[in-house]
Amino acid sequence: MDNNNTSQDEHVIYLALKDIFSGVLAEIRQDKAIRRVISKNSKVKKVADLQKTHKEVVIVDTTRRLLSAGIFESTQKARVRFPNLFNSSPVLTAKPTASQNEARQDDSDFESAKESFSRSRHSSLGKYADQGVCVGDSDTACACLDTAMASQSWKPIQASAMAKQLFPVHLPFSAQHKLLVHLQQLLERSCYEFTAQERPQYLQQQGWDCAEAVELNHWVQIISKRSTTLKTKQSAKPLEQLFASITNIRHTAVHRNRVSAAAVEGFFRDAEAFTALLGDAAATKAIALLRREIQVTIEELERNTQAAHSKLNNTMHEIGAKREELRRLEKEALEDMQRDNVDCQGLAGRSIDAVLGPPESLPETTFMVEKDTVVADKPTIEEYLDYQVLDDNSF
Repeated sequence: MDNNNTSQDEHVIYLALKDIFSGVLAEIRQDKAIRRVISKNSKVKKVADLQKTHKEVVIVDTTRRLLSAGIFESTQKARVRFPNLFNSSPVLTAKPTASQNEARQDDSDFESAKESFSRSRHSSLGKYADQGVCVGDSDTACACLDTAMASQSWKPIQASAMAKQLFPVHLPFSAQHKLLVHLQQLLERSCYEFTAQERPQYLQQQGWDCAEAVELNHWVQIISKRSTTLKTKQSAKPLEQLFASITNIRHTAVHRNRVSAAAVEGFFRDAEAFTALLGDAAATKAIALLRREIQVTIEELERNTQAAHSKLNNTMHEIGAKREELRRLEKEALEDMQRDNVDCQGLAGRSIDAVLGPPESLPETTFMVEKDTVVADKPTIEEYLDYQVLDDNSF
């Protein structure tokens, strides 16, 4: 396969699998595990489409190569590998978005736990074919924990760190999507009304007579480039960062990207600041009310999730203690088996000795040496007849 085809395969396969081989799943290195990941997620549309256009061996080999290079683990490495994939407008890339900043913080928080954990887990992680499961489900967690806990260096405290990575605090996707779509509509209407007041002739020239005529990301570009009013206003967040976050609201809603609950709350906070900047008091009030309701829900969700993590941690400590006890019993059983084996061999030896008797009880045979010839004692008539009978019977 030439370099161009290889590069194209990597690009397509990365796009199809990047949401699957994430977190702890991004550390798989073995073909068997990779196949099972893909098999378990074969009903995902992107994976199904990929399997229709590429042979399994190509998918597995390419995925292993990308995993080994850390492409699924690091957005920065993926950006270097696939520069065209991440090209976007200056407004989008000027500053990190709320969800990107949060993702980096999540990675940083988990890194210390993962560093110690991966040493005990990495060798076995590639062997177990189980990180081949849908991301975020209980099978993934069970597989990861089962594999990691088989290691002698496993500590129960690591279960909590793994749980946070496997089950981050998310709103139900349906709720997230509905919230972001509603927020997008509010922002598009606010942008339309702001532009209608500031540059009505521009809207007429473009033939835009409603908020739905233009997508949110385009409204942001229009306002950021053409508005003279916003340049004189102050904002708690730099304008470029604020515009990038508002644009990302649209991308997250349209592309159905799942983000954490904290990122959703951050979107609403930025949207509130953005509409205030546009002078839309009604939209600002509506978004603020929604944000406070979401904040209460997220705080409750975080408390419940933390309680579930604590419960898991306590359970894993109990299981760890039981596991140590089982290992001790296993060692004792092996030692008992070794002692029993020695005893069995000794008994067998004594039985053989009893059959043979002491050395002095063995029958003696006298040999006479005459003219360099060894001759046995002459048998008696009775012995000869006995021998003769045996010899005849033998025929």
